[in-house]
Formats: sequence, C-alpha cells, structure tokens
Amino acid sequence: MNEDQLLKQGVKPCNDESSEKEYKWYYIDKTMISSKLFYLTRGAKTSCFEPYMVIFFISIGLDPSKAGLIGGIRLIGAILGGPLWAFIADLKHIHQLIIIITCICAIISMLVQPFLSLMIGEEQHNKCPIDSTSSNTTMRVANSTDKLINGSKPKDDINLFYTLMLVNIVANLFDGAHKVLTDYGVIEKCKQSTRKAEYGKQRLFGAIGYGIGVLLSNFGIEYFPKSKLTCYTGMVIVYCVLTFLYMIVGIIVFRDHKIITSVTNKKENLLKTLIKTISQLDVVIFLLTTLIMGVLQSFYTSFTVLVLKDLNAPLIINGVSIAVAAFSCIITFYTGEMIILKLGGKWNTMAFTCFCYFVRYILVAYLRRPWLMPLIQLFQSFCYGLFMLTAVTHIRDISPPSILTTMYGLFNAIHFGISIILANVFGGYIYKYYKAQFLFKIASYGTLCWTVVLVLYIFLKYYQQKKTQMNVKKQETEMLCVET
Repeated sequence: MNEDQLLKQGVKPCNDESSEKEYKWYYIDKTMISSKLFYLTRGAKTSCFEPYMVIFFISIGLDPSKAGLIGGIRLIGAILGGPLWAFIADLKHIHQLIIIITCICAIISMLVQPFLSLMIGEEQHNKCPIDSTSSNTTMRVANSTDKLINGSKPKDDINLFYTLMLVNIVANLFDGAHKVLTDYGVIEKCKQSTRKAEYGKQRLFGAIGYGIGVLLSNFGIEYFPKSKLTCYTGMVIVYCVLTFLYMIVGIIVFRDHKIITSVTNKKENLLKTLIKTISQLDVVIFLLTTLIMGVLQSFYTSFTVLVLKDLNAPLIINGVSIAVAAFSCIITFYTGEMIILKLGGKWNTMAFTCFCYFVRYILVAYLRRPWLMPLIQLFQSFCYGLFMLTAVTHIRDISPPSILTTMYGLFNAIHFGISIILANVFGGYIYKYYKAQFLFKIASYGTLCWTVVLVLYIFLKYYQQKKTQMNVKKQETEMLCVET
C-alpha cells in the first residue's frame, strides 16, 4: 500500500513532512508514549529471565549439560509460535486478544516451573537460601553446582529434565509472539503520530528496559524470602509482573489501530500472498541476510565470554563489554534513520552492517589484550542496532499490509530462533576443537564473503533500475515522435 492510498484512508505516513507542524524540542508526543513503554516492558521482561535460565536449571539440580540443552531447545517454541500467532493476527485481526492470550499463557508456563521442580526434584535443591552460610546468589549457585559435580544428583533428574524442557518449549510458544507484536504495533503506531515519529527513537527504550529487567531480577533472586521454593522464584515473579505490564501496554497500543480496519475490506488468500512475497528474489536475499546476521549476533552472545576465558581475562571485563555493547545501541536507534539516509538506503545500510561485523570479529580473532574487548564491542551499535532498525523498517516496505505481522513473525523466527540454534551447534563444535578465536576468524571471513554478495546484488539492482528508466525514456521518445 503506497502513501496515496494511506492518505485516502486517513492514515498519515511517518515520513509525511509536508503536513507536519513545527514543534518545540521539548514537545512530548503523547500518542507515542505507549510505544516507548511497549519496548521498555518487552526489553525488561526478556532480560529478567534469559540470562538466568540456565543457572536456574542448575540450581534446582539439573546437570549443566542438560540445563544448556533446555536453553537451546526451548527456542523451538519461539520458532513455531512467532509466525503462527502472527499469521492468526493477520487472518482474524485480533491483535489485542492475542496479546492477552499469549501473555497469560506465558505467565502460567513460567510460574509453574519452581513448583514442578519442587515436586519432581530433590528438596535440598529447592529451597531458599540454598546455602544458609552465604547470602550471596553467586555462591548459592556455585554450591549447588558443586554438589551436582560431587555426585549428588536428584533421583528424578531425567523426569525433571524432560518436564522442564516441555514446559519451556510451551512457554516460548507464547512468549515468542511478543517480539513480533511489538515491532508490528510500534511501526503501525508511528503512522498515526501527530508529528514525525521515528521508529528508532521508540526502539531505544528496549535497551533501557533490558538494563532495568536485569537489575530487578537480581533484586528478586537476592532478596527472595526463606522458603521451600528455590530463590530463583524471585526471578519468575519479576517476569510475571513485567509480562502483565507488557500486556496492559500492548492492549493500549492496539486499541486504536486504523491500519487494521483499513486492510480488512478486501478479502484475499493470506497464505498465497505470503508464498508469493517470500518467493521474490529481493525477499529471499533479505531473509538469508537475516539468518546470517542472527548467527553472527549469536556468536557474540554465546562465545565472547569464551574468548576472554581463553585469554585468562577477569570476569569484570565481560560484564563491562556487555554493558558497553547494550548502551551503544541507544545511540544508533536514536540516529539510525539519518544514518540510513546518509548511506543511500536500506540495502546499502545492511551491507554496511555486515561489513562492520567483519571488522569487529577480525579484531576479536586477533585480540591479545583482553581489556580492549569493551572497545571492540562498540561495534554492536553498527552491527546489531543498525541492522535491527533497518530490517524492521525494510519489512514494512516489502510486505503487503495484509501479511505484515506474519512477515515480522518470520523475521523474528529466523533471527532469534533458527540462527541461534545454528550458531550454538556449529559454533560449539568449532570451539571444541579449535577454540573461540578461531571461530571468530571463520565468522569474519564468512561475513566478508556475504558482504561482497550484498554489494554485487546492490549493483545488480542499480543496473536494472537504470535499464528500466532508459527503456521508459526510450518509449516516451518514440511516442513523442509518432505524435509529431
């Protein structure tokens, strides 16, 4: 749907500057507050549990290898759930109802886990505090892990493993829809803003929320009262509260969506439209780029700490690196649309982000001084931050409005699901035999190859556009000659 069609239906595009009033710098666009809170709550609810899930599984008695396996397999739920709920949302136009259903089911799926571990696991691993001699959370986990290593495994370790694995797949089946709904909701909310609303300035609140969620979860775990339940129940409670807040904000965001009612007049086969869209060469290249960028981002999250470990670096350097990487994205989200404009478009920007991954990982591959790692992670801003901003807005450009939510679901399933599994499977194999820095060397050269592919594709598109323009000009000249 082009801008003329949107204007006829009363929907103002984000980039419509002609009808835009002059606003003071301190003006607050009240219509976009809910969008900022949407990303804030989603970032907070994600970070409050993801960094702690494996430690939670270990603390309740699972073997570390089984705990890690659940952490990877649970993404199957997100891979299936994201596109599924998105397709239903596009088909029935019930975004508000889906927000409510997925949030309530995600809360229930998460809330039952401490109680299941108490019922199936051993009592010594399911109480708070784990070690009465220490109030330090890290020590509690270490003591619990030591007991496992020394041979004190729960009798029902296998039952506990399969039960939690199933519950976490189900939990991600619902939670995996939230990335999709947030991106779609904010993009469409942008079109209804009373002033020019930039998507990146909404998304930066997700990074702020991510930092808040970690702190709240730390507090919940550390100060959970003495109980027969594990101390990580505090983490679960924080997740449930934040998910409930996310649901409330989501209902507000989708309460007045003009774009939803504007595309329901014409019935069409959504599945046929989806297949037709993703079979286009432009979309195929984009989805392949999404997969590669997702794998590269997963290498950062999963294997950077192992590079520092191999270099015998203090643990504090890893913490500083993560903080630097996270907060650097705020700058890019704020200035991202200007960067895309300066680089000449979204395809040029995606090629640039790919090249930034090459530079970043070649530096990691040959790193000898660990204290330089936080400086290298500043590239996260131009790698992950800029790519996400570009990709989400690019999906809006290439997708028919009737399947826009579904396309966001497909994007998130690839970037945050399939790519993570591939990265951990193949990355883990390479690390086992060749160490982490060799893994980043392979990743950097592979990224350079894909950058070349993108550059060639951009030149091909440019050549085709020029050829089309020349043909149109030639036809106009011939018509003019005939009329003369």
